[in-house]
Amino acid sequence: MGNIGNKVMAVAAACSLFAACSAGDAAEPPYVMENIRRYEPGCSSGDDRVCASVQLGYPVFSDAESSRSLNSNVSDLLLDGFGSVDSLCNAFFGQWAGYRETVFSDTLGHAHVDMSHDQEEDEYFPEVWYYSRTADVCGHGRGFVSLMFRTATNSTVYQYGRKYASLSLHDGRLLAPEDVFSDTSALRRVISSEFMRSNGISEGISLAEQGVMLSDGFLPLTDDFAVCDTAVVFHYDMSEIAPNLLPDDDIRVPVGKIEPFLIPLNEN
Repeated sequence: MGNIGNKVMAVAAACSLFAACSAGDAAEPPYVMENIRRYEPGCSSGDDRVCASVQLGYPVFSDAESSRSLNSNVSDLLLDGFGSVDSLCNAFFGQWAGYRETVFSDTLGHAHVDMSHDQEEDEYFPEVWYYSRTADVCGHGRGFVSLMFRTATNSTVYQYGRKYASLSLHDGRLLAPEDVFSDTSALRRVISSEFMRSNGISEGISLAEQGVMLSDGFLPLTDDFAVCDTAVVFHYDMSEIAPNLLPDDDIRVPVGKIEPFLIPLNEN
């Protein structure tokens, strides 16, 4: 994705992801972690305290059967709607510049360009924005890899958040729950049971009375999931499901409870 440095080879350990892994699945697919850091145009100090910055980190797979498609989909997920790193950076730095000018205009009555760099560092200078988005390998096995995407920022435009994705190592495509799990109805019951247990929701009382909005009493399946080393994570927008409770958006189900529903490698 351009302007890349800090490469870290991560050819990792044995398959601890599932109880049953084939011999060919024993080692994690080799990948290189790429890290990109960009600073706002015209800010030459390279100091996060005075220069708005964008940082991206993601794995690049080399030995997957369809690494080009896999890497392309990882890139698309990382950029989250932007066509390129340049497009993301241009949008972010442009929004930062507009915000900064508004702050100076509102507080001092004149534009940022009227001030020297030394003056920019005084109390009138707004907290410098940063945007960081990383994709980390959460787990692998049975012909697919799961990633966790994390966004951290202090901007007024973008938000902190997490997202998960599972992708095929055979053709690189983004996988739906139906591609990974055999009995999706039973899976919904397991996820819902874990959600209710972890949030103290009683089965004998109406879910609506407890602030949970589920039409049939079970959480829907979501493409926002990852099969990690010790747990399978399903990510939801709890502001829609339990707006008054607002529990954690991640529901973590121990791998042992999900194991019976995992489709064998030769069926994936």
